[in-house]
Amino acid sequence: MVMELRTAIEKSTASETLLFSAEGRNFCAGGDHDELAKLSTDEFRAYVTGLKSLFGEILTASPSVVCVQRAAVGGGAELALRADLILAGDDAYFQFPQLSVGARVGAETLALLISRVGLGKARRWCLTGERIDAPSALKAGLIDDVVEPSELLSVGTDLAKKLAELSGAGVSRFKSTVNSLIVPADHSGIAVR
Repeated sequence: MVMELRTAIEKSTASETLLFSAEGRNFCAGGDHDELAKLSTDEFRAYVTGLKSLFGEILTASPSVVCVQRAAVGGGAELALRADLILAGDDAYFQFPQLSVGARVGAETLALLISRVGLGKARRWCLTGERIDAPSALKAGLIDDVVEPSELLSVGTDLAKKLAELSGAGVSRFKSTVNSLIVPADHSGIAVR
């Protein structure tokens, strides 16, 4: 999935808007910890480097909209945070269980989460790993809109088209300014063990 997303981003142009959606029941549940545990140290480092690069590319690429159906857990929630606008079906939920499985919450992820919901909620959600349903996520500022699941992709597509009409240079400067206010300069969102 990481490689497919990177390829799609690389093929996009500055005048396009990226629209992230998933097929199937859930948006993304993050990495498979059983599979990751089988990787050698070098393989794990390569995986993390690729993921870190992907997350950085999403932040700096064309405007982006993510459509979350059902679960956005761990790395899936982290991916959603990197989009400019986050839409969710009314049955969606978000969860940051990284600490409960011995993983880290990177500085970039934490900065993006804090920028959306504040330090208190970010701290609580990361420490407890609790589920945040779509209405609560909207109220807290984690997401930008809640829509009927059957309309999620249509609403996301319409929003992406609206963003694609904006000036590429202006959007690029805007994204650069916003990111410089939120994200650590080195995009250190994922720590390598």
